[in-house]
Amino acid sequence: MTGRWPGSRRRILLVSAAIAAAALLLLIVLTVQVAPPPTVTVTRAEVVIVGQGSDAGGLGWFGPSPYNYSGAVNGFPFVFGVGEPFHFSIQMMDNDARPHNLSAAAVAAPFALTGYTPTLPYYVEAHEDFLLDLAILMPAHPGTYVLMITLTTYG
Repeated sequence: MTGRWPGSRRRILLVSAAIAAAALLLLIVLTVQVAPPPTVTVTRAEVVIVGQGSDAGGLGWFGPSPYNYSGAVNGFPFVFGVGEPFHFSIQMMDNDARPHNLSAAAVAAPFALTGYTPTLPYYVEAHEDFLLDLAILMPAHPGTYVLMITLTTYG
């Protein structure tokens, strides 16, 4: 013998190494494809209305504050991918006999508010109802969160 492996042994080793490499590559591809994308779960939303007075009956101009949205009837919990945009709509009504203004909307970090309809400040006639639609980005990190929304109003 010249110190070299016989041809059949060498072929078996090469074929075995090729099969092992292919199996490892397949395992990596399947692991990457099967792993679910990271998600954000929102369990509830809390809306706080700052600066509002109360009507003659003691109710806030735009309703109770804070107000919690939760449960299946309100679509909670909901799940999106990290950083995805979504819309959260709030049915608003001026309960007072006088008009008021909704001047600002904000969401607490780690969410990001990217827009709203109608344009704020919004002049609200007495007893007018309207839909406030907030365009929001989900947090950049997966996890379970509460969406905190602050609305600011003035008389």
